[in-house]
Amino acid sequence: MSKQLIPFPFPRYLAEFLISQMNSPVQLMDDGSKAKALHINQKNEFGKLIYRCLRKTNRPTFEAEGCKFYIAVSENARVNNKTVLVDGRSTFMELNKKEIEEITSVFKSWFETCLDHFVDGAVFAHKYNGKTKGIIHASITEFMEFYKISYSKTLFDRLVKHYQRYKKSEKPALSRLT
Repeated sequence: MSKQLIPFPFPRYLAEFLISQMNSPVQLMDDGSKAKALHINQKNEFGKLIYRCLRKTNRPTFEAEGCKFYIAVSENARVNNKTVLVDGRSTFMELNKKEIEEITSVFKSWFETCLDHFVDGAVFAHKYNGKTKGIIHASITEFMEFYKISYSKTLFDRLVKHYQRYKKSEKPALSRLT
């Protein structure tokens, strides 16, 4: 089955997090570089959403600076599913900016929830063992290493600030996603 790769401009940390969660093979690009692609299956709800959002474009979508994340969609999707608006066998496909922002927002919420739960677990374990100092910073550093997220001081500070806001908030985790 022929696939079309569409660059997806996730922030670098989010792309690295998602790549660490995927077991898809490394793809060889036209320019010789290597990248991982999220293979979209039109049988699940997320895949149906992506395929409904695809639009026709006259030129291939070019990767944005620093983009290393792609979605792979079937060029033959319209043959079996008439809700797909674009036939990729004869045209290039893309997602518009609004849909990219919405999808990014969903994955960002998932990332933040994973971070919050990871740090909560580390805080619990450290307090259970009688330690109280440096737990949050150590667990965020461990989270970044575990999910292969490139370390930068600004990202680290942003994640610490996010966790502090999360702890001050009285909202349960599910209400933040809805």
